[in-house]
Amino acid sequence: MRPGLILCASLAALPVLADPSFDCALATAPDERRICADEGLAQFDSAMAVARAEATALRGPGLRRYDRMLIEARQSCGARTPCIAEAQRYAIAAYGMLGAASAPPGMRGFRYTGLPAILRAWHRADGECRRATIPEAVEAGCALRDGVLTGLLREEGLCPGLRDNARLAGRWLPCIYEDLVE
Repeated sequence: MRPGLILCASLAALPVLADPSFDCALATAPDERRICADEGLAQFDSAMAVARAEATALRGPGLRRYDRMLIEARQSCGARTPCIAEAQRYAIAAYGMLGAASAPPGMRGFRYTGLPAILRAWHRADGECRRATIPEAVEAGCALRDGVLTGLLREEGLCPGLRDNARLAGRWLPCIYEDLVE
């Protein structure tokens, strides 16, 4: 199936919201400028903002680090429309996994093919987790981040034996590289 058809079919499941979640007059990054110039991407961004607000209401402020991971994954796309659309669709589905009711049912099963971008963001966030000194900081950032990565790996069919509470750094690295090489 052509990427344009997938994008059109996905947009049909979204509410009609023409404005992105941010002020386009202040957009400076390539992905933000592209979102402002593309009606479909703007709709995705609005839907993502609604799903993020719902997930944050359920999960609390600990979701901020996860938000950054999703934004970094989108930013890694530059101005490439299909990549941005995929990252936004993934973010909506991910917030749905975290409890956002507005994530369209058809997007909850979306298979994200940009796992390397998420893994790079996870690596960057790992330093913050190692520097955390109070239990609340570890729980708010690291546990949620690790749980989300575990879910992503499961969706990709990688590392099937991981538990949600597993200390991931020593467990997923060997199995993911083994699974990806095969």
